[in-house]
Amino acid sequence: MRCWSLLLLVTTATAIPASPPGRTLLARDWPANCVPGHDFTVSNFTLSIPKSDAANKTTITFGFSSKQTRIETTCRRSASTWPVYLVKSARERFACDNSSVEFIYDVAPGSGDKKGTLALMEAACTEGTKKWGWLPIETGGSVDMELQCEEDKTDAASNCKSKSDTVSGNYISYALRPHIEPDEPVPWTIGDEGGREDCRNAPADRCPDGGDDGGDDGSGSGK
Repeated sequence: MRCWSLLLLVTTATAIPASPPGRTLLARDWPANCVPGHDFTVSNFTLSIPKSDAANKTTITFGFSSKQTRIETTCRRSASTWPVYLVKSARERFACDNSSVEFIYDVAPGSGDKKGTLALMEAACTEGTKKWGWLPIETGGSVDMELQCEEDKTDAASNCKSKSDTVSGNYISYALRPHIEPDEPVPWTIGDEGGREDCRNAPADRCPDGGDDGGDDGSGSGK
């Protein structure tokens, strides 16, 4: 199993010390302007992986809810969605419909797509705190997913869904929320076989869902 917080460090220069594993963050540990989530629920998780193993064609859909932050949203990735932060060698993080929530999903090696780890990151203090230089903070946690899969012979894909309708987890660590500010913005780049390598100047903090339609006026603003 990969540790989500280690993956997060790929895109953050500094990390706030994590709480001990298995302990939920306490509200008293947070500044007054922060509303941290303590736990979350994942519902109706589905996964479809093409036999061609084309990562950019993998689809994921699930519901997310957190009682403390009162967020209920749908999270998804597909061939038409792009990761939020695109940096070479970084894990792909996708935003949910409510962009305060982001996720990473990793299939467990050798599981035949039937096991995986779903990491959830939720913005907890968007204005930051004095102690941490006024940088946004996020909570993070992960759940192990047990899936049941069937092969769809019409499109040669492995279609899976969670064995449980709902899976609950706790946030066990917190870190500075990733933020990419390149000194010299570069054009959108699509890597080999459709892999996303770099997209630091995309509108609304994400890449286009296809080719560039000329929306960049060359000023580096992404508009």
